[in-house]
Amino acid sequence: MCGIFGAIGDHINPGIIRALAIANRARGKDSLGLFSNTGKFVKSAGDPMDSLGNGAFDEFIEKTCCKGWFLAGHTRYATHGTITSRNAHPFRYGRIIGCHNGIVDIPLDSPYKVDSEILFDRLNQHNGDYQAAFADLDGYWALAWFDGESFYLQAHDNEVWIGRDKSGTWYYSSDCNHLVAAAGKLDCVECLSWGRTIRFDVKCRKYESCPDFVSAFYDDWTGWKEETEEEARAANPYYDDFEEEDRWARFADFDAYTKQYDNPER
Repeated sequence: MCGIFGAIGDHINPGIIRALAIANRARGKDSLGLFSNTGKFVKSAGDPMDSLGNGAFDEFIEKTCCKGWFLAGHTRYATHGTITSRNAHPFRYGRIIGCHNGIVDIPLDSPYKVDSEILFDRLNQHNGDYQAAFADLDGYWALAWFDGESFYLQAHDNEVWIGRDKSGTWYYSSDCNHLVAAAGKLDCVECLSWGRTIRFDVKCRKYESCPDFVSAFYDDWTGWKEETEEEARAANPYYDDFEEEDRWARFADFDAYTKQYDNPER
């Protein structure tokens, strides 16, 4: 998993941005990246704590908080691609720049070094139309991207938490606990999920909801549609009458089992 975080507004607190970056280090220690509505970005491989002590990152945060209107950040947990500055987020394709938390299925012969790249390349190819861009992609994500005019947040089978402080500035993070710990008490706290997409118009300083992204793969998921117990048993050989926590107890060694598939670069 990776972490995405950031802020949108005229009164971004640089201390909160740093706190969000440090908190999201728990979700990814392989790189740190930042971008803003200026179209500029800074990113580096390695522990985010080391990057935050770098003058380039501090300068970027301070300048954006003084003159910018949004600042988006990403901490990477490498799953596809080696740990290099080139493979750190954000990625730019044409007028699209963005960062991603999640996994997208891509062919073995794909030209992309990191699975996340396909999302932003597709957005650029489809002029920002995310319904068309992601229509045939299988995966899950929380996205933050900028198209030169508007900043977007979207969560598909993933989560992004967002809330607004008293100054009207919005702060967001992959984890609600990180958001509250870094930004304190916020109003209008919301969890974006299930294709929820919101847009911030940089020029008009306007916030609005966009149509939810709907994946073509939803109908293939067991349990997505309401089903009878008989249908559930037929579709899932592990279905039983135990309570939820009892069922999961049988998979207590799941993490140990999956370690053999962990990234060899780590």
